[in-house]
Amino acid sequence: MSRTSYVRLIVFALFTLSMAVSSASAADISGVWKHGASGETWTFTATGEGTYRAVEHGFGNARGTAVVIGNRLVLVYATLDRAVTGLYDVTLSADGQSADGKYQDSRPAGGHARLVRAGGSCQVAGVWRNGDGRWTFTPMGNGRFQAQEQGYGNAHGTAVQNGNSVRLNYVTADGRVKGYYDFTLSGDCRRATGVWADSQPASGNVTMDRIQ
Repeated sequence: MSRTSYVRLIVFALFTLSMAVSSASAADISGVWKHGASGETWTFTATGEGTYRAVEHGFGNARGTAVVIGNRLVLVYATLDRAVTGLYDVTLSADGQSADGKYQDSRPAGGHARLVRAGGSCQVAGVWRNGDGRWTFTPMGNGRFQAQEQGYGNAHGTAVQNGNSVRLNYVTADGRVKGYYDFTLSGDCRRATGVWADSQPASGNVTMDRIQ
């Protein structure tokens, strides 16, 4: 396959995926991800609608664009000198800490690809048990998550994640009670501990456990 044909192929793949972004909930990949044994990384910066600017440090110091749909990540890139173009097509793990799949480039070369989130920060996205209720967090991009409670007051709100710290502001379904949670995610991303307070007024400690 010629280099021109390969470029056309990956541009078509990116275009096709981008058309579906607005109709699918997507994980938030913002941040730094390791992809090499010698410390090479990709840094992803959200640009809206499930797309990200991608900058590589190491190897070919490539630049590119990534699209996330659900748990699928597709990254189209070119090395800094434009000598090599390529494509990653990987699936994000349930906890958002790693991604596995394949890569292919125009040399030609290809094979297994694995990305691992740097810094130990996990994502709150998913379902968490809170006593007799549960919270579902759905990525909105840029570290923000739509939050919906099942049980208790069936509240809804928005959570903002900064590292492993999460702030959730909510209001109950009937609009009578407003409140917040401030909690920290554990290193394995399976438990969250912190405090809560509401407008009744009431407050206390909170422990949530990940269900999925």
